Amino acid sequence: MTPQSFNKAVFLDRDGTLIYDRHYLKDPSDVSAIPGATDGCLALQEAGFKLIVITNQSGIGRGLLTETDFFDCESALEQIFADAGVQFSGHYFCPHHPKEAMGAYLKDCECRKPGAGMILQGAAHFNIDLNRSFMVGDKPSDVAAGRSAGCKTIHFGSADPDPSADLHCTDFSELVLYILEHDQ
Repeated sequence: MTPQSFNKAVFLDRDGTLIYDRHYLKDPSDVSAIPGATDGCLALQEAGFKLIVITNQSGIGRGLLTETDFFDCESALEQIFADAGVQFSGHYFCPHHPKEAMGAYLKDCECRKPGAGMILQGAAHFNIDLNRSFMVGDKPSDVAAGRSAGCKTIHFGSADPDPSADLHCTDFSELVLYILEHDQ
Protein backbone atom coordinates (compact mmCIF):
# COMPACT_ATOMS: atom_id res chain seq x y z
CA MET A 1 0.00 0.00 0.00
CA THR A 2 1.41 3.41 -0.92
CA PRO A 3 1.48 6.28 1.58
CA GLN A 4 -0.98 8.20 -0.61
CA SER A 5 -3.66 5.61 0.16
CA PHE A 6 -3.70 6.49 3.86
CA ASN A 7 -6.40 8.77 5.22
CA LYS A 8 -5.95 11.83 7.39
CA ALA A 9 -8.11 12.45 10.43
CA VAL A 10 -9.07 14.90 13.12
CA PHE A 11 -9.61 13.08 16.40
CA LEU A 12 -11.99 15.11 18.55
CA ASP A 13 -12.69 14.92 22.24
CA ARG A 14 -16.43 15.13 22.88
CA ASP A 15 -17.24 17.00 26.11
CA GLY A 16 -15.84 20.52 26.16
CA THR A 17 -14.70 20.31 22.53
CA LEU A 18 -17.66 19.37 20.34
CA ILE A 19 -20.43 19.82 22.91
CA TYR A 20 -20.72 21.61 26.21
CA ASP A 21 -19.34 19.60 29.13
CA ARG A 22 -22.31 18.68 31.35
CA HIS A 23 -20.28 16.54 33.80
CA TYR A 24 -21.38 12.90 33.41
CA LEU A 25 -23.83 13.73 30.64
CA LYS A 26 -26.68 11.25 30.49
CA ASP A 27 -29.69 13.19 29.20
CA PRO A 28 -29.76 13.64 25.40
CA SER A 29 -31.73 16.87 25.80
CA ASP A 30 -28.64 18.38 27.47
CA VAL A 31 -26.48 17.85 24.36
CA SER A 32 -25.65 21.15 22.67
CA ALA A 33 -22.84 22.00 20.29
CA ILE A 34 -20.02 24.38 21.13
CA PRO A 35 -20.35 27.53 18.96
CA GLY A 36 -18.60 27.00 15.62
CA ALA A 37 -18.17 23.24 16.08
CA THR A 38 -20.69 22.14 13.45
CA ASP A 39 -19.45 24.59 10.79
CA GLY A 40 -15.83 23.82 11.67
CA CYS A 41 -16.33 20.07 11.43
CA LEU A 42 -18.08 20.51 8.09
CA ALA A 43 -15.10 22.50 6.76
CA LEU A 44 -12.68 19.79 7.95
CA GLN A 45 -14.84 17.06 6.43
CA GLU A 46 -14.95 18.94 3.12
CA ALA A 47 -11.14 19.21 3.25
CA GLY A 48 -10.96 15.41 3.27
CA PHE A 49 -10.44 14.69 6.97
CA LYS A 50 -12.08 11.73 8.67
CA LEU A 51 -13.71 13.00 11.87
CA ILE A 52 -13.34 10.58 14.78
CA VAL A 53 -14.73 11.22 18.26
CA ILE A 54 -12.75 9.82 21.19
CA THR A 55 -13.99 10.30 24.74
CA ASN A 56 -13.27 9.12 28.27
CA GLN A 57 -16.55 8.11 29.92
CA SER A 58 -15.62 6.92 33.40
CA GLY A 59 -19.12 7.85 34.57
CA ILE A 60 -20.20 4.51 33.10
CA GLY A 61 -17.66 2.64 35.20
CA ARG A 62 -18.55 4.68 38.26
CA GLY A 63 -22.25 3.81 37.86
CA LEU A 64 -23.29 7.43 37.24
CA LEU A 65 -24.71 6.65 33.79
CA THR A 66 -25.30 3.57 31.70
CA GLU A 67 -23.92 2.65 28.30
CA THR A 68 -27.46 3.19 27.00
CA ASP A 69 -27.39 6.75 28.40
CA PHE A 70 -24.06 7.29 26.66
CA PHE A 71 -25.29 5.96 23.31
CA ASP A 72 -28.47 8.04 23.53
CA CYS A 73 -26.32 11.16 23.99
CA GLU A 74 -24.07 10.09 21.10
CA SER A 75 -27.18 9.81 18.91
CA ALA A 76 -28.20 13.34 19.89
CA LEU A 77 -24.70 14.62 19.08
CA GLU A 78 -24.75 12.81 15.72
CA GLN A 79 -28.13 14.35 14.86
CA ILE A 80 -27.03 17.90 15.70
CA PHE A 81 -23.97 17.53 13.49
CA ALA A 82 -25.81 15.61 10.73
CA ASP A 83 -28.29 18.50 10.51
CA ALA A 84 -25.26 20.63 9.54
CA GLY A 85 -24.04 18.05 7.00
CA VAL A 86 -21.36 16.45 9.19
CA GLN A 87 -20.80 12.67 9.19
CA PHE A 88 -18.47 11.33 11.87
CA SER A 89 -16.43 8.37 10.68
CA GLY A 90 -16.25 6.78 14.11
CA HIS A 91 -16.83 7.08 17.83
CA TYR A 92 -14.62 5.47 20.48
CA PHE A 93 -15.16 5.65 24.22
CA CYS A 94 -13.42 4.38 27.33
CA PRO A 95 -15.71 3.52 30.28
CA HIS A 96 -12.81 2.48 32.55
CA HIS A 97 -11.14 4.14 35.50
CA PRO A 98 -8.04 2.81 37.27
CA LYS A 99 -9.26 3.61 40.83
CA GLU A 100 -12.89 4.73 40.95
CA ALA A 101 -14.90 2.24 38.90
CA MET A 102 -16.83 -0.94 39.61
CA GLY A 103 -16.40 -4.51 38.39
CA ALA A 104 -14.92 -4.98 34.92
CA TYR A 105 -14.70 -1.21 34.50
CA LEU A 106 -12.06 -0.99 37.25
CA LYS A 107 -8.87 -1.22 35.25
CA ASP A 108 -5.87 0.72 34.12
CA CYS A 109 -6.16 0.53 30.34
CA GLU A 110 -4.46 1.97 27.29
CA CYS A 111 -7.73 3.26 25.83
CA ARG A 112 -8.29 5.85 28.60
CA LYS A 113 -6.71 9.17 27.68
CA PRO A 114 -3.88 10.10 28.19
CA GLY A 115 -3.31 6.66 26.68
CA ALA A 116 -3.42 6.58 22.90
CA GLY A 117 -5.52 3.42 22.60
CA MET A 118 -8.67 4.98 21.13
CA ILE A 119 -6.64 6.97 18.59
CA LEU A 120 -4.71 3.85 17.60
CA GLN A 121 -7.95 1.86 17.24
CA GLY A 122 -9.42 4.52 14.98
CA ALA A 123 -6.20 4.78 12.98
CA ALA A 124 -6.13 1.04 12.37
CA HIS A 125 -9.83 0.83 11.51
CA PHE A 126 -9.83 3.78 9.09
CA ASN A 127 -6.29 3.41 7.69
CA ILE A 128 -5.15 6.74 9.15
CA ASP A 129 -1.74 8.32 8.71
CA LEU A 130 -1.22 9.71 12.22
CA ASN A 131 1.57 12.05 11.07
CA ARG A 132 -1.00 13.86 8.89
CA SER A 133 -3.64 13.87 11.63
CA PHE A 134 -4.65 16.07 14.56
CA MET A 135 -5.99 15.53 18.07
CA VAL A 136 -8.24 18.29 19.45
CA GLY A 137 -9.30 18.40 23.09
CA ASP A 138 -9.87 20.61 26.09
CA LYS A 139 -7.70 18.74 28.61
CA PRO A 140 -3.99 17.97 28.94
CA SER A 141 -4.89 14.25 28.72
CA ASP A 142 -6.24 14.86 25.19
CA VAL A 143 -3.01 16.56 24.17
CA ALA A 144 -0.93 13.78 25.73
CA ALA A 145 -2.93 11.08 23.91
CA GLY A 146 -2.50 12.84 20.58
CA ARG A 147 1.19 13.45 21.11
CA SER A 148 1.73 9.82 22.14
CA ALA A 149 -0.03 8.63 18.97
CA GLY A 150 2.07 10.90 16.75
CA CYS A 151 -0.61 13.49 15.89
CA LYS A 152 -0.34 17.25 15.89
CA THR A 153 -2.21 18.52 18.94
CA ILE A 154 -4.60 21.36 19.68
CA HIS A 155 -5.64 22.35 23.19
CA PHE A 156 -9.08 23.93 22.79
CA GLY A 157 -10.92 26.00 25.35
CA SER A 158 -10.47 28.56 28.03
CA ALA A 159 -8.48 26.42 30.47
CA ASP A 160 -4.80 27.14 31.02
CA PRO A 161 -2.88 26.45 27.80
CA ASP A 162 -1.08 23.13 27.65
CA PRO A 163 2.49 24.13 26.70
CA SER A 164 3.09 20.79 24.97
CA ALA A 165 0.23 21.39 22.46
CA ASP A 166 1.06 22.63 18.99
CA LEU A 167 -1.72 25.21 19.36
CA HIS A 168 -3.94 26.57 22.11
CA CYS A 169 -7.10 28.35 20.99
CA THR A 170 -10.53 29.27 22.27
CA ASP A 171 -12.32 29.67 18.95
CA PHE A 172 -13.30 26.72 16.74
CA SER A 173 -12.64 28.67 13.54
CA GLU A 174 -9.06 29.30 14.70
CA LEU A 175 -8.39 25.59 15.15
CA VAL A 176 -9.92 24.81 11.73
CA LEU A 177 -7.69 27.42 10.09
CA TYR A 178 -4.63 25.97 11.84
CA ILE A 179 -5.48 22.43 10.68
CA LEU A 180 -6.06 23.54 7.10
CA GLU A 181 -2.81 25.52 7.08
CA HIS A 182 -0.84 22.55 8.48
CA ASP A 183 -2.43 19.89 6.30
CA GLN A 184 0.36 17.98 4.57
